[in-house]
Amino acid sequence: MTVKEAYLAAKKALTFGGIENAAWEADILFENVMGKRRFVLQPDDPLPERQAEVLLAQAEKRAGHYPLQYLCGSWPFMEIELTVGEGVLIPRGDTACVVEKALSLIETAQQPRVLDLCSGSGTIAAAVKYYRPEAEVTAVELSEKAMRYLRLNCGHTVTAVQADVFAYQNALPEGELHLIVSNPPYVTRAEMEALQPEVRFEPEEALSGGEDGLDFYRHIAAAYFSKLRRGGWLVFEIGASQGEAVVSICRQVGYTGIALSQDGAGRDRCVAAQKP
Repeated sequence: MTVKEAYLAAKKALTFGGIENAAWEADILFENVMGKRRFVLQPDDPLPERQAEVLLAQAEKRAGHYPLQYLCGSWPFMEIELTVGEGVLIPRGDTACVVEKALSLIETAQQPRVLDLCSGSGTIAAAVKYYRPEAEVTAVELSEKAMRYLRLNCGHTVTAVQADVFAYQNALPEGELHLIVSNPPYVTRAEMEALQPEVRFEPEEALSGGEDGLDFYRHIAAAYFSKLRRGGWLVFEIGASQGEAVVSICRQVGYTGIALSQDGAGRDRCVAAQKP
């Protein structure tokens, strides 16, 4: 099978499966399997039989809406590459605005102490550490499967803790953190029943935020308030329709300077709240 034949066969499988960006994804899979981009090869160059088989097998699996990111085994986020796979939430570009907001709030802090709750693959923790290498970053995650990816992505530069965020506050001292940041599970019960096919492959515990999607926000905002130093910040990623509710939760706890920010698509995506 030639380069052109393999690519077209992969694209055909993706198109038949209803994958919207079939041409682009076929190129991504080609590079993932071959270790090089299709365009550096000649269309009539032959491919090793085993690699062609793997490419077509991956295309068939993706056609069943298995996540492209899981097939690739890693995915870019901002300027870093994150290892991902089954059992962990896929990094999404929407989270970049959360990281950017968090970084702006600790811009003047010297050796800031940062806590990332519901860390998953370590997306936020790894990005904060990348841009602020002197920061003391702790990432908390409950899932054993997710912890594997968190450790791979953060290495020894971030303190990885396997713990339940609904109890971890009891292990923390009072008033020492400059920043708490979290992308918690926030999908409502009704939304869980209507998830896109790809999202159904992601772990339910990383998605479901209870009946109204706000369980984690309520707990974290209140239980971790005293762990922040005066002037410290709490930063949440939120669902696009949850802005007013999360702002209200933070206000009721006693946070001030509460700000709602949007992602690149103009959707509400981030709430920042300051401890007076």
